Amino acid sequence: MDDEMMRVIKCKYCNKLEYYGEFRWLSGRMLCRDCYKSEWEHENHKPYTWHDLDGKRPSSEEVNADED
Repeated sequence: MDDEMMRVIKCKYCNKLEYYGEFRWLSGRMLCRDCYKSEWEHENHKPYTWHDLDGKRPSSEEVNADED
């Protein structure tokens, strides 16, 4: 991913950190992977069984390093 996609921002729904390039759109909202999974399960009334939302999540140390 390029630098813009690796930028770390907070999800406006849960305030968790997420890479910009990992946000997903669902029902007109841009959601972090955790919110996307939760909302998908709520809308579809079944567990999200795919593994595309797995992977490394950003840490607060990465945010602090980006600010330097």
